[in-house]
Amino acid sequence: MEKIVKAALTAKFTNVNIEHLIEIINATPNAVVATEIMLGVYSEPEITHKRVDSPNSEGILTFKSYNKWDNRVHYSYTHVEKRSDYFPISVNKEDVTLENFDSLRCKYKEGEVHTISIPTGKTSIRESYVTLDRWNTYVPAPTEREFGRIELENMYS
Repeated sequence: MEKIVKAALTAKFTNVNIEHLIEIINATPNAVVATEIMLGVYSEPEITHKRVDSPNSEGILTFKSYNKWDNRVHYSYTHVEKRSDYFPISVNKEDVTLENFDSLRCKYKEGEVHTISIPTGKTSIRESYVTLDRWNTYVPAPTEREFGRIELENMYS
């Protein structure tokens, strides 16, 4: 592959020391992208889904940007804040509220407690990233307009 790259660079840059260009290419985080940019053939991949359903508990992920050097999709999501602690095994999650949280929790005792998490009612916007390949495996999320239509259909069905 290196011979092909050298030949292509030599054809494109006739009056330049190709070894210097290769040194620059190899100093980048993504040599393939750097080579394609230098040769004028790079095109950013199409991001077909701007909103996707998270395969874990993050909910709807919204596309923010694509980093070609790391091949990463940066996205944001709404994080639901929670409180977690140890509770006696006899306490059911459904019985724990923000009002009684502190009075019901207990210290850790192996075999006698379990962890319960409850939402606090607060949310925050967080950001993260995944590889483009992973992003492309996620299921597209309905748009806000489609989501409203789906909600209406569910109400009347």
